[in-house]
Amino acid sequence: MRRALYRGIFTSAGELKKAVRRLIQTHNEKRAQPFRWHKSAESIMTSVARAKLSVIDNKLIHRTAR
Repeated sequence: MRRALYRGIFTSAGELKKAVRRLIQTHNEKRAQPFRWHKSAESIMTSVARAKLSVIDNKLIHRTAR
């Protein structure tokens, strides 16, 4: 499916857009699978909280360094 885009010759942006939409539609009809979560919600939320703290710490460090 992707090879059609890589090997295709498109004379306009419109043609390329149509080809991309066809690729997406074909993928969704024939190959799409449900997403499976491998981590618990608690694990994800802990990671998000840690990332937020890291951003806040970085802002504070850069603010005081000026």
